[in-house]
Parts: sequence; structure tokens; C-alpha cells
Amino acid sequence: MLQYDSPSGSDNLQMSLRTKTLPVFSLEQGVLAALTPLRDLSNLADCWPLVAAAIFLSFQYTSNLQWVPRSSMSPLMKSSSFWTQAFWIIGCIWIVYRTVIGVSGEDGLPLNTGAHIEVVLEPAIMLILDSFLLAWVVTEIRDSAFSDSNQMFPDFEKVVSLTPSIFLVNFLIVPGRYFAHSLWLVWNSLVDYISVAGSASTSILNYVIWGLSWGILDLQVIAFPCIVMAGSLAWSQGSIRQLFKVTLSMYRNHGASIFLMVVFFGLMNVISSSLITTMVLSHPVEPWVFMAADSYCHFATLFTGLITLSGLIELGEQSLITASISEGFESNENGE
Repeated sequence: MLQYDSPSGSDNLQMSLRTKTLPVFSLEQGVLAALTPLRDLSNLADCWPLVAAAIFLSFQYTSNLQWVPRSSMSPLMKSSSFWTQAFWIIGCIWIVYRTVIGVSGEDGLPLNTGAHIEVVLEPAIMLILDSFLLAWVVTEIRDSAFSDSNQMFPDFEKVVSLTPSIFLVNFLIVPGRYFAHSLWLVWNSLVDYISVAGSASTSILNYVIWGLSWGILDLQVIAFPCIVMAGSLAWSQGSIRQLFKVTLSMYRNHGASIFLMVVFFGLMNVISSSLITTMVLSHPVEPWVFMAADSYCHFATLFTGLITLSGLIELGEQSLITASISEGFESNENGE
């Protein structure tokens, strides 16, 4: 948004269409959207208004907890107090960081300060924010069927109860995101030393180019089956062991349903993203056109992503019930 009139927008559009026709490029964008069906729910740290709202609510929550005697807090409430306080502090740093990137003309790329600490810090902060915002979405969808409350505020205890499995799930859903950010920062931190010592070897350059292009796609293809974990996460109670247990149960009991659901919504992503990209990029070349096409595609895939996540959570619940019934039968047989 802050760079809608940046000349780089026109340059990126012309470079993208230099060797491809518009229909081919649009179809590629649709396929990429289908390969990352939960991309809009696992990348929520990039949504500044949502991060700002979560910061305000978490700060309000921790402020209210200061009047509660710590001796009377449950273990989950103590954990919630710690994580929400860490969230709003980290979130404030992130908002400032992203604002600096937005006005510095970096085209949304991670900022290289030269301090080298951001090589670890930036992806870690991004993972924490992404994970907690995804946990908020998961708990809202999971509890929507039987919750009597109409308030939109997050239940921080339920959100925190999904740790630490939420961090693992969010990383496995979009490993390309964190890999690309880390590689970009590592490369920019070392490039000055390389220029002083001499030119980098061709193999290293090829690896960096691959990692920032096709490497992201390769990682996402490998991680594609992990999207099922987003459904089992809701019923994992934060336990990584329970997470894998429910995930395996989902594949065993509802593999066909998961396949059909993913294929159907994948086709929806292909069609919607391809049509949107074609229509928007048919506009005469302007700096904002390329970013507008990407934004509208994300609006469409956000809808399908929410439905996909809802379906996975429902199948996770059914698998959990099936597993509980099977364990009950096995216990009765052993007792007999």
C-alpha cells in the first residue's frame, strides 16, 4: 500500500510478462495459490491492521491480569499471561519494523540492518506472530458451533493452550516463507564480505537464486500434505504427540474426503486467481497494477482457505471421536 506508485511495480510486471503470455502467467499464479491453500491464514503477520488489533487486545488482557493474584492463577492462566505479554511487545517491534520496510522502498523484502541479528530474529518474530494469529482463527472456528458468546475478542487462554504445537504446524504449512526470509537475510549479510574477499562461486550463487525462486515452490510441494495438521491442531491441546496422533487418524479415517476437499478448493483457487490476474493485468501498465492483482487474488484465496480450514477442523473432530470410540472398545475387550 505504501508503495503503490513505486516504479518498481511497473518493472516487475514487465519482467514477469517478458517471456510469458498473460494467460500462461495467470495460470501459474492460480497453480501457486492451489499449492498453498492456507497461505492467507498462515501469513497473518503481514496483515498490519490485524496485528495492531491483536496487540491492543493482548495488552488489554495482560493489563487486566495484573489485578489477579498470581497465587490464584491456574497454570494455563499464568502461561497465557506470559505469552500475551510477549506477543504485544514483539508485535510492537514488528509493526515498527514493517513500517520502516514499507517506507524504505524495499518492496516488502526483509530489512538488512548490518547487525546480522535479524537473520535469526526476523524469521523467529514472524513465526511467533503468524502462529498466534493462526491459533486465534483456529479456536474461533473450532468453538463457533457451541459457543454462546457473540464477542469477537480472542480467548487468550484457548489460544495459548495450542502452544507449542501451533509453532510447528505454522512452520510446516509454509516452510518456504521462513526459508526464503532467512536465506535473503543471510545472503545480504554475507554479500559485503564476499565482495571484499572476491567473487562468490557459481554454485553458491545458483543455490541462492534457486532458494529465492524455485526453492520456495519445491519446499511448499514437499510440505503440502502438512496442511492436514491445521485441522488436527484444534484438537491437539498443544501436545505435539497428540497432534501427530490426530493427523494420522485423519488420514486413516478420512483420507478420501481430505483428498476431494483439497482438490475441489484447489481448483477454485486456480480458477479465481487466474481470472483475477488476467482481468487486473489487462489494465494498461501502471505501478499499482501488479500489486493490485496479487492483493485481489489473496482476497479470493482467503475465503477458500477459511472453508478449507473449517473442513479440516471438522474432520479432525470426527477422527478424534472415532479414535476415542476405538480405544474404548479395545479397553473393554482387554477387560473382558
